[in-house]
Amino acid sequence: MTDISDLQKEKRISVFFNRLQGWKFFSLLLTCVLAFLAGVHALRMPTAIYPSIDFPRVSVIVLSPNIPFHDMESRITRPVGMALRSVRGVQEVRSRTMQGSAEFFLKFSWNAPMRMALPRIGQAIDRVRSDLPVGTQIRALRMYPSDTPVLGIAFCGPPEKMMQMTEITRYRIIPFLSNLPGVWKAEMMGGRTKEVHVEVDPYKLSGVHRTMKDVMDALAFENRIGVVGRSTGFHRLKTIQVNDVFSRPEDIRSLFIPGSIPVPLREVATIQEGIRPSDLWVRVSANASSAILLQVFRAHGGNAITIRQEILKNWKNLQHLLPPGISVRIYYDQGGLAESAVKHVVFALLTGLAVSLGVVFLFLRRSRPMLIMAGLMPPLFLISLGILDYWGASINLMTLGGMAAALGLVIDDFIVVVEGGRFRERLMRLLPAFILSGLLTIVAIFPLFGIGGLVGAFFKPLAEAFVTLLVVSLLVNTFVTPFYLNPPDRPPDSSQIQSRGLFFRVNTHSVLFILILLSFLMVFSLRYLSTNFMPRMDEGSFVLNFHAPPGMSLDDTDRIVHRMEKKILSSPTVVAESRRLGAEMGFFITEPNKGDIVVRLSPDRKETIFSVMDQLRSWIHQHEPEMDIDFSQVLEDALGDLIGVQAPIVIQVHGQNRNVLLDWAPRIQEKLSRIPGIVDPHLSVRPMLSALDIQVDRKRAALFGLTPDSVIRDLRTDFLGSRATTIIESGIPENVRVLYPPSYTPDQASLGRIPLVLPSGILPLSQVAVVHQPSPDFEEEDLNLSPVLTIEGRLRGRNLGKTIQEIRTSLASLPLPTSVWLTYSGAWSEEQKSFRDLSVALSGGFLLVLTLLVGVFRSWKSPLAIFLAICFSLLCALFALTLTKHSLNISSFVGLILVVGITAENAFLVAWKFKETRGRLRERLEASLNDRFIPLVMTHLATFGALLPLAVGQGAGLDMERSLAVAVLGGLAGSFLSSTFLIPSLLNVFEREGQVPEREEMS
Repeated sequence: MTDISDLQKEKRISVFFNRLQGWKFFSLLLTCVLAFLAGVHALRMPTAIYPSIDFPRVSVIVLSPNIPFHDMESRITRPVGMALRSVRGVQEVRSRTMQGSAEFFLKFSWNAPMRMALPRIGQAIDRVRSDLPVGTQIRALRMYPSDTPVLGIAFCGPPEKMMQMTEITRYRIIPFLSNLPGVWKAEMMGGRTKEVHVEVDPYKLSGVHRTMKDVMDALAFENRIGVVGRSTGFHRLKTIQVNDVFSRPEDIRSLFIPGSIPVPLREVATIQEGIRPSDLWVRVSANASSAILLQVFRAHGGNAITIRQEILKNWKNLQHLLPPGISVRIYYDQGGLAESAVKHVVFALLTGLAVSLGVVFLFLRRSRPMLIMAGLMPPLFLISLGILDYWGASINLMTLGGMAAALGLVIDDFIVVVEGGRFRERLMRLLPAFILSGLLTIVAIFPLFGIGGLVGAFFKPLAEAFVTLLVVSLLVNTFVTPFYLNPPDRPPDSSQIQSRGLFFRVNTHSVLFILILLSFLMVFSLRYLSTNFMPRMDEGSFVLNFHAPPGMSLDDTDRIVHRMEKKILSSPTVVAESRRLGAEMGFFITEPNKGDIVVRLSPDRKETIFSVMDQLRSWIHQHEPEMDIDFSQVLEDALGDLIGVQAPIVIQVHGQNRNVLLDWAPRIQEKLSRIPGIVDPHLSVRPMLSALDIQVDRKRAALFGLTPDSVIRDLRTDFLGSRATTIIESGIPENVRVLYPPSYTPDQASLGRIPLVLPSGILPLSQVAVVHQPSPDFEEEDLNLSPVLTIEGRLRGRNLGKTIQEIRTSLASLPLPTSVWLTYSGAWSEEQKSFRDLSVALSGGFLLVLTLLVGVFRSWKSPLAIFLAICFSLLCALFALTLTKHSLNISSFVGLILVVGITAENAFLVAWKFKETRGRLRERLEASLNDRFIPLVMTHLATFGALLPLAVGQGAGLDMERSLAVAVLGGLAGSFLSSTFLIPSLLNVFEREGQVPEREEMS
């Protein structure tokens, strides 16, 4: 009955095979047409370094400059924080309170619909807006990956040309760049905005019995245009308007201040060209010279490489817009990094493909199979890219990494079909096993699609590319490849390759003993395996964040930062740098004594970016010790902002009394700084800038007709000026600002002598107010409306997991009060969460593979043998990471999941052949090894060659893929040993010698 059943099954396969044979031309034509159409779409796929991810983070900035700091908590932070905490989907609200401002960072769940986040936040704020102080401004921002610029351009020149350059940048260059394909926006940083300043002499103004309000009203009411009617005379319709608009500063000089005796404005004020006062609090430079910085942002899902190429293509047109004496430089180039990273990964992929094909040719030495493989490989990739484009994917490091990891398995599919297709009968019997083995790999990777959080967002594109390429390969190698091999119907006698000596000369128990011993040794070595969150990539650009001591003047800070710039430019590895004082990259409120320096390194340097940062860090600590600094790479810093990870090491000090937290924070920071490998430790909150309080004596002020509100308005006009009106000169709007001359801008000692202009005369400020300097306060930080103090630090040359253990041990000796407790956040907490999610995916892949194996074999013996083989391969993968000093991170963890599928596929084909062979146990083992040994050698060598360039190659982008490739290569070694030694040995033990079992039906 068994023989009859086998004959019927083989007959059905033969009939199916013969029917497909008649469709072989159609299947090849369909493959070529789909490849052409998919290739057209693939050329338009956006390209970036990372996938386009919808990060669940929103930044909310609240400005209320008239509220004193001690009232900010009760009047701003708490009511706004409670409203934001009630927004649907919000998991965490982190806030920082400063003088007159507060910033909130909302963390949503990863499955929250972020398109609804801003409307819901707006509704929550509207519910409490009436309870907030008058004049409070609130702005909510979605945190997109596209908020990181793809290109930074610096326009350098002498300071006297910055005003002209600001106008050209704002009104000509920004519109020019914004119209380029893929550009979302272009933002200017720095510059000097031109204004018309009306500098009023308070004593002259008082002498003609006028006030500052009279000057403001005269400017506003005289510069008017208004439609008063229409005329229909002479059969023409015309608009009648009063047009008295100022078009040049000379029009303001001829203005009169109304009154019983009109007073010429030029008699009491000087009208001249000036600079917007707020621009003076921001200092920007590039390569240690005055500059304007322009940041170009890509649209969501845009192509960073295309934007860069378009800007470079129009580079000469851009330079034609510049006045003489202005040079233009690129100080940050994410588009170039993306292009370089993609090129390096693609080159490694093509190199691996060439090595794999070379390995196959050495074994086959037949031109026809090689031509078939070489001809079908490009359509495979084109069709896969077309499918990914249809799903809305982009070309990035994760997508390319998935294709590179799947390349070896695609070669394996060709090898199984081509090597198995040496004769027709063998090929027909092999096709069911080939399809099932491909399904095993897909099933093993499938749980990655169910992972949420950052790991799911990052590695889902990798899984999509991996599975897509495998499915396309499975279809092509099932319906196209076999029908163009033209094998003979029966094998010649010489076609049987004898490999029995490799296994049968070794005792089964000896093989198992050696493999078990190796397993124990590898398990023992895992104690030296380091763990980290993500592999670090040499981006070629880094950002140096700096914070000057509170109270240091802007000029003194500028001089220190200028010396730091000189030191940076003295390094031969530096191509360009730019710095911002009073502004920074990110979603934050920036104080005047805070800023950053963006450094771009040469791509041809010999030193790593981490070595350059270490050298600069040591120099600053030695020569500028008063500066609080923090180094990070640009994309690394931006990614940390997007996911809410401030630094690799974050220690949160919790309690209800902020003063107690501030007492204990320096002790914790000191212990942290003593641990080797921790650099740039600092507190997240700092002392605020020193303030001068002017307290108005209400009784004395009332005697002169003054109120605290009128004093605030007058002093604000004196110091910052007040915008009275706007003139249009040569098509460019210019604000007209009324203020005191610079000679009246007082220092702390003469603040009481500042004049207040009254209708009756001049009144010194000291007559109605007292000036005193309060003690400085610290910024306040809250986590879910509870006080918290954060201490941050970065790692250099250390294992994150073991460093956290050392920190825990060190801080355990601190006698903290019962009201104070510590938690650990940052990259370490994300690492723990990611490892838990990936462990679930790994276990899920295991269980799905085992379930499918049990369903196919209908017994426990072969599935158990394959299960143990997978475990051995995973040990080999971990041992490879330990041996090569790579860490276990989320990238290498995904490599472990791939190892499950690769090992299951190769081991399954050996076990399947064993299952399908009849006879004594020894004969069955011999037949399965004879049939699968050469394909196993070819498969593993070809896959090894495909992944080796990723593991050993150098260049941008390969750092992200290297640990994954090393893990898979280690798993490949374990897979080969498992398939050739462990599986036969285990099957030899599980089966009784001499027994001839009945054939089991296929699932």
